[in-house]
Amino acid sequence: GLPTPLPERVAGSDLIFVLCERAAREGRRIFLLGAPPGVAEEAAAALTARYPGLTIAGVACPPFRKLSDREHEALLAEIRAAKPDVLFVAFGQPKGERWIAENVARIGVPVAVQVGASLEFAAGRFARAPRWMQRSGVEWVFRMLQEPRRLVSRYAANAAFLGRLKLRRLVRGLDAAHAPSEASVEAT
Repeated sequence: GLPTPLPERVAGSDLIFVLCERAAREGRRIFLLGAPPGVAEEAAAALTARYPGLTIAGVACPPFRKLSDREHEALLAEIRAAKPDVLFVAFGQPKGERWIAENVARIGVPVAVQVGASLEFAAGRFARAPRWMQRSGVEWVFRMLQEPRRLVSRYAANAAFLGRLKLRRLVRGLDAAHAPSEASVEAT
């Protein structure tokens, strides 16, 4: 069948709390991967304080560079050995999604979720945008104001990509609208 669309936007920064609450209730194990040094440990402490019974099976913060094959294999072995039920990956987009796609089968984790800056929110390093900004889809403005050095260039690149995509679709639409129909081609 067709996939069922979500009834609303689900931000990683909301999802992490919902899943941790449920994991604590059901005895599931969580592994936190990524974020700047020290953040995952702070997030683990904050999450276990907020959700009594939550088991953080492991925390890893690999360096912000391409890992050697040996480092990569050691990281995968560390995750496998922790036997988490849920892996939160905080590598940023699209690196986190790519990492999950390339590695999830090798680590045997039932659920892996790219959560972006959610570990920083959980650790209390950044505040969430006001609810009205979250609901209206402009939470990114609030985030950009918190970390302009890091996020302005990323958001500008995303905007340029989306602009190019929209322009291509517009041009294709114009080409299709001005293309001769089969009837006019047969008449000539």
